[in-house]
Amino acid sequence: MIPLPIFLAVWAFLLLIWLAFAAISALQMLRFGVSGHMVYVSTGLFMIVSFLVLSATALFFLTVDWSLGLELSLPAFNATIPL
Repeated sequence: MIPLPIFLAVWAFLLLIWLAFAAISALQMLRFGVSGHMVYVSTGLFMIVSFLVLSATALFFLTVDWSLGLELSLPAFNATIPL
């Protein structure tokens, strides 16, 4: 049985990597993007959508019972075929 907090830790680690790439991407868009209004709009839209997705994920995680685990073994298999 695998405890669920392990999956949460892996998700948090991957989220940190994603946040680093998102920050680099946003900075690159603002620094090297064509000087105009759409650069700021697209960067802001990217940040808003990212925040909404992460907020929805956090709300979902509040409903998870983290004391449970994930069982990966197969249930008992009965090889008899009823006729």
